[in-house]
Amino acid sequence: ALRAARAAGVAALALAALLALPGLVSSLREAAGFVGKQDPWAALNAEQRPLVRARLGALLQPLWFYGGFAYLIPLVPLAAAWRARDPRWREPSLVLALWSAAFGALAVAQLRYGADYAPAAAVGFAVTVDEFGRRFGAGTRRAQIATALAAALGLAPMAAQHALQARASIAAARVPASGDPLLQTATGTLYRFAEEIRRVTPETAGYRDAAAWPEYAILTPANIGHLLHYVARRATPSDNFGPYSGSRHFAMAQRFFNVKTEARANAVAERLRARYVVTVEYGPVHNLGLTQRLHREDGVEIWEQPPWALFRLVTEGPQGGRPLSDLYRGAAMPGVAPYKLWERVPGALLEVRAPAGTAVQAGVPVRAPSGRTFRWAARATAGDDGVARLRVPYATDATTPVKTAGPWLVQAGLAHATVEVPEAAVLGGATVAVAPVETP
Repeated sequence: ALRAARAAGVAALALAALLALPGLVSSLREAAGFVGKQDPWAALNAEQRPLVRARLGALLQPLWFYGGFAYLIPLVPLAAAWRARDPRWREPSLVLALWSAAFGALAVAQLRYGADYAPAAAVGFAVTVDEFGRRFGAGTRRAQIATALAAALGLAPMAAQHALQARASIAAARVPASGDPLLQTATGTLYRFAEEIRRVTPETAGYRDAAAWPEYAILTPANIGHLLHYVARRATPSDNFGPYSGSRHFAMAQRFFNVKTEARANAVAERLRARYVVTVEYGPVHNLGLTQRLHREDGVEIWEQPPWALFRLVTEGPQGGRPLSDLYRGAAMPGVAPYKLWERVPGALLEVRAPAGTAVQAGVPVRAPSGRTFRWAARATAGDDGVARLRVPYATDATTPVKTAGPWLVQAGLAHATVEVPEAAVLGGATVAVAPVETP
């Protein structure tokens, strides 16, 4: 008792000395707030989710992270405290009991604390299993019981978490020698697309020099930001660190993918100095936001929605790859590429001569690297000045992987014309004059 009292007194004095340090109290208060912090990023970030969620099948979710050992988390401090009755193991057992109780509670509250809990868990699970063996056997039988229990609990994550990865690995192993095994997995497909982004976009400053400022950014969902940094070597306004990256632009970058009008999307991208946009196939989308309009519908006119003329498709794919929705067990839309890269452009302005009030349309077939073709078209009506003005994003001489499959066809009433739109006009917002001629 005297020894415990002495230790408590020393601890109290040490704590008082620490609290007297300038700024320490406010730092501790901030740290305490971070322990249970919840923010908009938490809804998207698996690390901030609880180990057990209030939904159907929630009792099986812990298997993904700890296997059957997950259900021993509440028992570990009790097993360690029970073992502390043995004088030989009292002090380490008490430390283990306290450590596993504190970090075990945090690990159950939020998944991100699993790494902090891991050292105590590794020892605590072994102690708990051994205590079960002690209760039901001795000597060799005790060891057999403990080994069998550990094996049963440890095999659970293979079925729960690694089944999808195992199937992907088996599929990759079956790919012919000429095929790319990385395309059999969602993460491998993303890696290949990041390589393609680096190939088709201009190099930027700042990759190896923190003092340099990149010439442009690429807007992308935050959860693939790091891969674009390290594989594509391009800057993004948001990344996997979410609001903790220090970027002032995280919230704006997140909202970008939910905007429903091209004007708003272009304004946000302009503020973020983003020249390119990456869209991702995550699975079902239930709104007409940017992900739907660009990734699913290629920005074409549909359902009385005007086309998006300030974003052009640069590349998509990789062909034969797996979408990121595989990681979330989502159902991807058939025929939609896993990833698409868009470039924000001023667009060429077609000025078409036609009588006032004449309906004018300009359209062109656009071919993706996979061979997929879609038609992009714009409509306008000639004004009192006898000119119809149409903004178009695709050049007929572009060197991007996505190309037009011919010249633009312009129709104004019974008159028509074929038009070559230069890349310089698309990138510079220049005007291209068009004078349709009636067909005899």
